[in-house]
Amino acid sequence: METLTFSWCDRLPAVLQARLASKPNLTAEHLRDAVLEACAIVDEELPGTRESDGLQTPSRALGLLGAEKAATSVRLLVANVGDSRAVLCRGAKEPAPLQACRLSEDHKPNRPDEKQRIEALGGVVDLYGVWRVFCPSQVFFGGRAIPRWGLAVSRSFGDLLLKEPQKYGCSQVRGGLVTAEPEVRMVELDPAVDRFLILACDGVWDVLQDSDAAAVCASAAGVELASHSLVRHAFAAGSGDNLTAVVMAWRSE
Repeated sequence: METLTFSWCDRLPAVLQARLASKPNLTAEHLRDAVLEACAIVDEELPGTRESDGLQTPSRALGLLGAEKAATSVRLLVANVGDSRAVLCRGAKEPAPLQACRLSEDHKPNRPDEKQRIEALGGVVDLYGVWRVFCPSQVFFGGRAIPRWGLAVSRSFGDLLLKEPQKYGCSQVRGGLVTAEPEVRMVELDPAVDRFLILACDGVWDVLQDSDAAAVCASAAGVELASHSLVRHAFAAGSGDNLTAVVMAWRSE
C-alpha cells in the first residue's frame, strides 16, 4: 500500500497563490482575504482534521508577503498562526543599539484576548508545565477515553480534538478552542532604514528577548551565519524546544 504524506508547508504556498490569482487586484484587503482563505483551506485538508486520519501533531505557521508601494518603501503583510514570531530590526545611529520591532504576537493560551476567547467557548486555560488550552472534560477518540487533552498554543493547523471537541464527547464546548485563523498585520518597510527580519519559532523566543536576537544577528557576517548563530545562542541559553530561524536582509553593510 502506498503511503501518502501531506505537508502543509508545501501545500500552503500553492493554495495561497491560487487565492491571490482569484482576486481582481492585490489591495491590502484582498491580500488579507487571500491569506485567511488559504489557511482555512489547508487546515481543512490537513490529516488530523478528520477522525479517519488519526491525531497529528499541530503545526504553526509564520509568513510574509511583500509588495512594492513606492520607490522608497515596501508594504509587508505578516501572517501568524501559533507561537513563532517575526521581528524587524531597524537601524539606529551610533552609539544607539538596533531597534527590534515585533511584527507578530505569539498565540499563547494565557494571552488575555486568547484566554477570553477560549473560556467564552467553554475551554480551560491552565498551567501544566507551560500555559495550555484544555478541553474541560474527557474526550473519546479511536475507541478510547482521553482524560485531559491540551495544547500549548491557542492557534494552529490540525488538532482535531481541540477544533471540534463537542463531536468527541465534550458537550460543554461551543466551538473550536483552537483555530487556524491567522492574525494579519500590514507593515510599511523602509529599505533605507530597516536592516533585516528575523523569523523564528518559540524555542528561540523562550530564552532570548527580541533585542538580544537582533544583536546576535547584527554581529554575524551574512544572513546564513546570522540564523545559525541565533539558533546556537538559543541552544546555549538552555532552550528545550525546537529551534528554527530564518534571517532576511535586503542590503549589506
